[in-house]
Amino acid sequence: MERRIGKNLSAHAEYQHMDFGGDNVIIAYSDGVVSTYSFSQRMDTVTVGVNYRF
Repeated sequence: MERRIGKNLSAHAEYQHMDFGGDNVIIAYSDGVVSTYSFSQRMDTVTVGVNYRF
């Protein structure tokens, strides 16, 4: 979203949510132990800025 705040100025802000999903990983170690690990990847970002127009 961008808004004009003066003759030559504008401000903008942006929000992004990213969800890359998840998975389970099973690891069998050499000593016979088996472990399951779960993971998911999510990210939220906010960007703000000011633009000057010549």
